[in-house]
Amino acid sequence: MVQSHILHGYTLIATYNAANSGTKLKDFVAAMKSDGHHSEIARLRHDVEEYAKQFPTVGFEKETMKYKD
Repeated sequence: MVQSHILHGYTLIATYNAANSGTKLKDFVAAMKSDGHHSEIARLRHDVEEYAKQFPTVGFEKETMKYKD
């Protein structure tokens, strides 16, 4: 459920920008960086980070960390 919400959100933003920015990649990137989408992208980034926190990092053990703080 969470994965589909995240993918759907990014797809909506990208589709909207592609339709409104023209055919050049630099125009699309500029539209993605515009103020109109920062809050949506920040919300989706937060959702991705919260989802990823529930899984352990592969090949990484907290017990063997040099800096634990």
